[in-house]
Amino acid sequence: MNLHVLALGLGIGTLLLAVALRVPGIPDWHDAQRLWLGALLLATAGAAAGSAAHRAALVVAAARWGRATGAAGLAALALGLVSAAGSGFVRLALLEVSTVALLALLAVTVTVVRDRQPARFDRWMLGAIALAAACTVVPFLVAWTAAVTSSAGYVAAEIWQQGFSNPRFLGQFQTLTLPLIAAACLASWLRGYRRAAAWAVLLGCWLLALFTATRATWYALLPAVVMVGLVVPRSGGRLLVPASGTLLIGAALGWLMFDVLPARLAAAETGGVDAFATRVANPWDLRLRDVLWWRALEVIREAPLLGAGPMGLALAASPVAAHPHSAPLQLAAEWGLPAAAAFAAAAVLGTMRLLRGIRRGSEQPVAAGGPQRDRQALATALLIALCAAAIHAQVDGLLVMPVAQGLLALLVGWAGSLLLEPAQPESPRAARASPALAVVSLALAGTLLAGLLPELLRLKGRSEAREIACPETLWRPRVWVDGSYWDEAGPARRFTPLPPPPGCRPGTSVGANPR
Repeated sequence: MNLHVLALGLGIGTLLLAVALRVPGIPDWHDAQRLWLGALLLATAGAAAGSAAHRAALVVAAARWGRATGAAGLAALALGLVSAAGSGFVRLALLEVSTVALLALLAVTVTVVRDRQPARFDRWMLGAIALAAACTVVPFLVAWTAAVTSSAGYVAAEIWQQGFSNPRFLGQFQTLTLPLIAAACLASWLRGYRRAAAWAVLLGCWLLALFTATRATWYALLPAVVMVGLVVPRSGGRLLVPASGTLLIGAALGWLMFDVLPARLAAAETGGVDAFATRVANPWDLRLRDVLWWRALEVIREAPLLGAGPMGLALAASPVAAHPHSAPLQLAAEWGLPAAAAFAAAAVLGTMRLLRGIRRGSEQPVAAGGPQRDRQALATALLIALCAAAIHAQVDGLLVMPVAQGLLALLVGWAGSLLLEPAQPESPRAARASPALAVVSLALAGTLLAGLLPELLRLKGRSEAREIACPETLWRPRVWVDGSYWDEAGPARRFTPLPPPPGCRPGTSVGANPR
């Protein structure tokens, strides 16, 4: 089998498994998704280490982003290594750095795979994203049907609890995928029942976005659509047709499903329209984000240059969350202000190159219903999704959730292949960089394993011990749901840690390695 077809199948399979299937013996949704992402990152590193030809292609593909973008990204990673080395919790800090580096390698790998077979990649990946979205819609409709027909009563915003534990984690998935599902509905190669299925999935996704009462998806997608529409008004306007049409139909259908029919059957405790309107109309309800943001600012003040160390805020023993729900604050507080500035520079420079690419494509004549029109719609959808992700990450933990991390790397690599200048033929520089890339890939894979395996081997014991020692503590996911990282930090920390939760002491059964 062709290596790139195998890689495409592996990526698609990982996406579907992460959203639709739990891992036997790993009961929590977040832990299962972390395992799938870890497996994909290890496969990415193994492919880079095992094939000289693939490494050369990776170097050429990475060069498409430009020297300045690459230099800024490498500088950020180098500063992260320096920050991790003196953090006092080196294993966890290096786990974070290796994850970021491997996600970047995954993005470049996606570019290489798509470059080889662009038409097949676009079709298969759009189909996989639509199928993954369907795996979120179907349980929602089943739960609604069961609630209404049994007259057991339900709260509209909480009826869906499959695949992700919280509608706001589902919202991250929707922010990244809704524009692409809309692009799939316009694809000229989609015919018959497949096109009808794509429209049905898009309609179902709007139902979820409206009636699970998530706000960040709306706050992210609407300005992203406006911004991209100003850059490419023609293709942006065309993409709005399926999106706005199904949105209006979904709103009307949801009103019937969550207000009219349940009221007649006396099955509803809370109207879906009221729940959505209350949430979306109140952007100043921070839900304790102000506590997290102030904590991040305190850490920045204490350690402005190198930060607390990558993943350092997971050691705060906060009852709210293990990250600040803000990408800039997270990077500045954990990696340090210089590293955050380098990340921002890489993001801005990369975005500028993507914008130039989509402008070039929009200036070319387009035949009605042809492949070039499909390409423009897909490019616009990718840019909307990436812009929306950047906005969403300002107020939510999109950068720390496994499915969001993997999807973001996929979209960045996909957009790079679609919008950046074609790769130049392999050069002697690519051949010289190949051995170094093999060593780095193996080192990253080893660091990832060293960070994940100790936790994986004691997840159940940690969970049980935490429930006994800290029954009132509400931990939030960072790597593992029940990973209590505060007990692993040494004395050489660059910030003042918060005390452990009431009733929990470092060195008790929570911090030990329970059997």
